[in-house]
Amino acid sequence: MANCIVERAAITVGGTVQGVGFRYKVRASATSLGIKGWVKNLEDDTVEIVAEGARQDIESLIQNMRGYDEPVMVKDVRVSYQKATGEFKSFNIMIRDMITEMVEGIATYHMHFEISLRKQDEIISEIRRSTDHIVGKQDQMLDKQDQMLDKQDQTIATIQGSSDKMLDKQDQMLDKQDQTIATIQGSSDKMLDKQDQMLDKQDQTTSEVRTLSNNLGGMMDRRFQRIDGEIRLIKDKIGT
Repeated sequence: MANCIVERAAITVGGTVQGVGFRYKVRASATSLGIKGWVKNLEDDTVEIVAEGARQDIESLIQNMRGYDEPVMVKDVRVSYQKATGEFKSFNIMIRDMITEMVEGIATYHMHFEISLRKQDEIISEIRRSTDHIVGKQDQMLDKQDQMLDKQDQTIATIQGSSDKMLDKQDQMLDKQDQTIATIQGSSDKMLDKQDQMLDKQDQTTSEVRTLSNNLGGMMDRRFQRIDGEIRLIKDKIGT
């Protein structure tokens, strides 16, 4: 890493670290951090790691190891720092012999498989508990809904009774309105008869007024003619 001093760390890890895929996890973590070196199993069931890189990256590697999922269980980590040699080009797993590695790999696979099955059983049990809880809640909700439906039925029955009474009242009001309309209709007919009689009288009066107006007009025309004739006679006499 740029501007960082490369150091060498000799690390010994104790706990459940052999036969559980621990070395492969260490290699993945070291590679991601840019650390070079190796990891190998020891005869005392511990794991030895030689890592070269920046101290903060080596400390991150150790922190990652402490957090690996089961079946890995890191209980003890011993670290000593030395001067880096720069001899490593990558991070590798040191193996003892192929048969031992194959047996350990098969054992690791079975262990992880059993852990997966156990976790699946735990998840299924949790789902069943959640399902039972949900079913219980659903039953309570259904009971509440039944109670609400009963209340609704009672309310509807009450409203229906009130509606019937209101409809009876409305029928009575409509009967009264019909009677009132019939009475008004009779009065209106009488008023129309009176209006027809008045219109007939108006027509007679109008006719008589027109006749009288025509007679007066004729009389006035004759009088004006007579006056006009007299005025001409007077003018003739004065002129002569």
